[in-house]
Amino acid sequence: MQCLTCGKRVPKNQAVCSYCGALVESADLATVGQEAPFRIEPRTPQGRGVSPEGIDEEERKLEELDEAPPVPSPPSLESPRSRPPSWIRVLIPLIFILIPVLSVLWDSSFRLGSVQPPALRQALLCEGIRNGRPVNPKEVFSLREDRQVVLYSLWSGARGSHAYLLRWYSPDGKVQPVSTPLTRYRSGQDEFQAYTILPLRPGMALGKWRVEVLLDDGVQTQLSFELRE
Repeated sequence: MQCLTCGKRVPKNQAVCSYCGALVESADLATVGQEAPFRIEPRTPQGRGVSPEGIDEEERKLEELDEAPPVPSPPSLESPRSRPPSWIRVLIPLIFILIPVLSVLWDSSFRLGSVQPPALRQALLCEGIRNGRPVNPKEVFSLREDRQVVLYSLWSGARGSHAYLLRWYSPDGKVQPVSTPLTRYRSGQDEFQAYTILPLRPGMALGKWRVEVLLDDGVQTQLSFELRE
């Protein structure tokens, strides 16, 4: 049996349609020779079939969206650059100024600490000094012919504050008093001369004499000569 109102099939002995609620018998009697009425479904403005409750729910959601607080935009990935503290801004220029100064001081102290003492280049015995050069070097002297014995030495490097000493020893091993060594510099060259004089007098011990050249109490070399009548 078919409902004339909604077109659904219903059991034969059922008086009311289970789908639309219309009376099946009365509908048959009332609509004999007539066209079955059609049911108008409520539609939304968009043309979709939605119940009134659905329409109210959509309107409520739209109202909630309008009343919702704005979503904050995500923070920017590029954070603003913070200025360094004032003491850092002052310290950086000072570092650039102090580095060259410390470098110069370090280099100067290193050079002063690494200066080597003078080195003895030449030492000999002679009769005298003329124009800064030894005159008549020899190893045998005479009390009759010579008036003095001169020890000449040539050093390379700066003299500085080093102590120079020349010791004369007689044949019996006794130290003889002599004059203070004299020094002379050569201008424009990194070297200097030092020499000392042993005066010869009658009555001095004859034989082999010895002389030591010392720098800061360290013996640099030894020379000897023979003294005759």
